[in-house]
Amino acid sequence: MTAMFVSAVSLQAQTATASLRGRVTDPSGGVLAQALVTITQTETGRTRAILTNRRGFYAAPALIAGPYRLEVEVDGFKKLREEVSNLSSAKMRSTM
Repeated sequence: MTAMFVSAVSLQAQTATASLRGRVTDPSGGVLAQALVTITQTETGRTRAILTNRRGFYAAPALIAGPYRLEVEVDGFKKLREEVSNLSSAKMRSTM
């Protein structure tokens, strides 16, 4: 499974927030719809779970900037787990 995570920073009401969006694909580039993407803010333990759409895309807006753990689960594939030390500036591409 290949997962691409891209983040962008925006400022809202004087609080730094980040958005996380990406696409989940298999090694051949095929999209993985309905993949479970779990995003955990490691300092607070707050978790957000979302599913990819039919084209494999997901988006999680309005996240507090900071360290996160991302997990991607799809039937038939090994679970992908990545640590992001600072979501406000992270760009990642992970391949399994």
